[in-house]
Amino acid sequence: MQEDDLFLDAHNTSVSVPKFNLCNWKLIALLLFTMNIFQAWLWFPAEYPCSTGPCLELSLMLSKSIDRQIDPCEDFYQYVCGNWKKIHSIPDDEVRVSQLSLIEENTFESLHGMLSGKESRSPEELKAVHFYHSCMNATTGTRDILELLADISNKSLMHLVSESILLGVDNGIVSVSVSADSKNSSKYAMYVSQSSLSLPKKYFDEEVYLKALETKIFSFFRRVFNTTLENELRAKSKAVFELEIKLSTIHRPRSDFENPEKAYNRFQIQDLVEAFPNLHLGSLFETLLPEGVSEVIVTSVDYLKDLNEILLVLDPTSLRDYVVFRVIDSFAVHLSRDFQFEMLEFDKVVFGVGSLPDRSHSCIGRTSYYLGFAVAHMWISTEFNVESKLRIETMINELRDSFQEGLGTLEWMDPITKKHALKKSNSMHHKIGYPEFLLDASKFRAYYEKFQVKQDTYFENVLNGRRFLSFGNLKLLLRDTVDRYEWSMIPTEVNAYYSPTANEIVFPAAILQPPLFHSDFPFQFTYGSIGSIIGHEYLHAFDDSGSKFDQYGNLNNWWQNDTLNEFKLKTDCLVNHYSKFRTAAGQSVVSIRIILYFHY
Repeated sequence: MQEDDLFLDAHNTSVSVPKFNLCNWKLIALLLFTMNIFQAWLWFPAEYPCSTGPCLELSLMLSKSIDRQIDPCEDFYQYVCGNWKKIHSIPDDEVRVSQLSLIEENTFESLHGMLSGKESRSPEELKAVHFYHSCMNATTGTRDILELLADISNKSLMHLVSESILLGVDNGIVSVSVSADSKNSSKYAMYVSQSSLSLPKKYFDEEVYLKALETKIFSFFRRVFNTTLENELRAKSKAVFELEIKLSTIHRPRSDFENPEKAYNRFQIQDLVEAFPNLHLGSLFETLLPEGVSEVIVTSVDYLKDLNEILLVLDPTSLRDYVVFRVIDSFAVHLSRDFQFEMLEFDKVVFGVGSLPDRSHSCIGRTSYYLGFAVAHMWISTEFNVESKLRIETMINELRDSFQEGLGTLEWMDPITKKHALKKSNSMHHKIGYPEFLLDASKFRAYYEKFQVKQDTYFENVLNGRRFLSFGNLKLLLRDTVDRYEWSMIPTEVNAYYSPTANEIVFPAAILQPPLFHSDFPFQFTYGSIGSIIGHEYLHAFDDSGSKFDQYGNLNNWWQNDTLNEFKLKTDCLVNHYSKFRTAAGQSVVSIRIILYFHY
């Protein structure tokens, strides 16, 4: 989950898109069945299974979504979604609206009542309440960011980069994180990669986006440093702007990191430091690595090679100023409204956002980001039905049976590969609702024990939260084995995911809400809605990336060569087919990587 937003797709990234109104695709999957249910209920209420309140509400909602003035044989999408789009306009502070975003809004409404209410709370829940109130009453401004910069900026470039990483900042140069080792998934490893830029890479070719970025850099510098020497500030911001353009030329495309084999390059730390002397990585590892860690995994050796060379020609002062800008940019959302309006002008151009979000909405999102399990502890006690877990488990098992039945019919897959696919399917774990430690008072208390929160010091709370998350991630290296019970999402996130290194699918409690799921819904409904999401995540284990991991979550080829070649031929056929789709203006319709499953 992002700090200021709950993203609605586990596979989404921070890539800008134009505003669009999204009639949820599940409406189409459920429509014909729903029409029949609704009509049958009108005539035969005592005989038809959809007789509970939640089921009838869903039937009515889906029926109202239909635009009956449209001929479904001419435009089925408009027939199904036409009225839904009329009813649900895109909020000015958002870039899309969908069934998932509506579930998220309902979740936020219930969280608002909990975080702003007067109910008695546990000490851990009170931290979330205090964080939320500090956010709502925040008076942060230039002084806060200047004090932070004074603490970290009087250091060498790589020490400054290290400090930015501990503050959870995408510094634009190097990214460091700890997760399961792809080739030894029972152990943790540190991954070194390129950090994200201020714009998606492809936008560096568009003048309108570059102008927005240049304006943003100067505006932030002017507000923070507040000097009368405007020409000096313009020169500084111009140098930072041009430096980022140069960095964009060596950034690798997303496709380079979507191949897990290409993104796995193990190095002894000393060898890595010596291979790229201009990066001074020794300073980075000295700050971030615990004692006893001798190896790291590099996701793009080519990027480090190019960065090592380009640092010889880049101005050192501008490099430091660039990292300072990225720190300001990262914290601007937590500063005064002046900073937020500067951000809004940038977001209008890049993301199509028209206004700042409601303050309470932002504060709920930020509280959930830093204290997500404390927030979830409050929410699941009143909003989540434990029976839902049993129902979802049943659906997972039945969908697994269906998958395995279809697996046996694949004529192009050899028996040995089928056997390994079956083992992986049977070995897949699932997590539903929330992690069990939330029900263990001592474990829940220990989780946030070192996270200090005060009701009247918002910026300090944010700093504490970022360091808490960053140090918590780095300290995973001290563990002997990977904790298979940990979650990578909080229960109040309207989302789901598949983890290839854990070979598990995870469904947080918040996604198990109407109209996707309710324990009173007939199975026909739930298989068309939440069942499609279960199937989507399940099949990630066998797509063109997940299929490279074995049943234990290790990056290990379990395919016979002839079958693997046949799979590549089939996936290439789909890629070639969909890459030819164009809009009326000649633009490619498929702008993101196609997820390719082998279950034909």
